[in-house]
Amino acid sequence: LHNHIAILDRSGTIIAVNEAWKEFAAENGAPVSLAGCAVGVSYPNVCRQAAAAGDASAQQALDGLQSVLNGSSDSFGMEYACNSNSRSRWFEIRVLPFKRVEGGVLVSHTDVTRRRELEAEALEHRAELAHLSRVASLSELSGSLAHELNQPLAIILSNAQAAQRLLARQPPDLAEVRDILEDIVSEDRRAGDVITRLRAMLKRGEPNRQALILNDLILEALQLMRSDLIGRGVRLNLELGENLPLISGDRVPLEQVLLNLVTNACDAMAAVPPGERSLTIASRSNGATVRVSVRDAGCGRIFQETASGGRWDRPELHRMLDQLRE
Repeated sequence: LHNHIAILDRSGTIIAVNEAWKEFAAENGAPVSLAGCAVGVSYPNVCRQAAAAGDASAQQALDGLQSVLNGSSDSFGMEYACNSNSRSRWFEIRVLPFKRVEGGVLVSHTDVTRRRELEAEALEHRAELAHLSRVASLSELSGSLAHELNQPLAIILSNAQAAQRLLARQPPDLAEVRDILEDIVSEDRRAGDVITRLRAMLKRGEPNRQALILNDLILEALQLMRSDLIGRGVRLNLELGENLPLISGDRVPLEQVLLNLVTNACDAMAAVPPGERSLTIASRSNGATVRVSVRDAGCGRIFQETASGGRWDRPELHRMLDQLRE
């Protein structure tokens, strides 16, 4: 067998190993905790020594091994990292009861490095696709985003010019200038918030899961869409629930999903007269979860039949559902 296998008696002493185990324990890439694992050695003691040296996975392996040895568990398994020879390797340890009168367990170690590497590549690929999707979403909203930035900047400029005129008076109207400066600070923060959200959406990185207030997240996403909604003549109705529980998630992709849903809703109402375009966003508690719904007055269809007939073209819906699931 290619797996590295050892048989332990009921006390945890190794009584037999296969050739793959011997080669594994002797090669340079073997974990330190297995370097002395030969026949006659107490495997639990080896794990204890590794745990005492700071190896957290060794303590976890010891606890799982003991649970199978004393019969409190039917089996145990875990994956652990091993860094050696300038290469990171991953192994899976499995502990199963050895069915014989004398008792004991079977311990196997399997190299799962290649699978781990493929999983890491897949995650990186998904992260890249998510990044490209965010860039595409922001590209579609470029006009609205430009307006969201230009508006506070224009107000800041107008207030600064007004403050200059007030200061040029004799005597200067300092009370009015103070109010104008407060408006300038407020608009500056507003523009800064927009830029911060744009940078977060354009940034590549690991998911940042945190506790979030869902209604705040909805309002932040709508802030980026405000000018677009006004330009399209869409009336916005908010039905946000009160005292909703906190949710756990990554703010950036969740906001992206909301932006996609709102944009698609606006597109679906393109043929509707401006006075009849309405968009309703609602949030409510649904047991242990929180539900968000986006409802529009459009006449579009989620599924669109292809020219060939008989099949439904729905990759965009699948992509959005994948985002929601994440």
